[in-house]
Amino acid sequence: MADDELLDSILVMRVRGSKKLRIKIDAEKAGVSMSELVRRKCVNVQPILSDTDKERIDELKRIGGRLKYLHDESNGSYSQDMADGLSELRAFLSKLRDLIKE
Repeated sequence: MADDELLDSILVMRVRGSKKLRIKIDAEKAGVSMSELVRRKCVNVQPILSDTDKERIDELKRIGGRLKYLHDESNGSYSQDMADGLSELRAFLSKLRDLIKE
């Protein structure tokens, strides 16, 4: 938000006393008001994913599940190859999660 933007709406919300205290402490540590802290935190709390992103993530999970199934069914015959594949898949999913959080 630009410094010159007018804050023209009020949002009222209910929280537990312990949560309010946590917000107050965090705001004091950051040197900002509680309202400013909540505004800043709310911008990136939950990423909004497109349907395509969700489908890709689901497909990657399905592939991982299939690799695990094949590993189990082969009694580990290709255990090193499967382990390598699962490791690469986990690394890719981790990177994808990090990108989504940005």
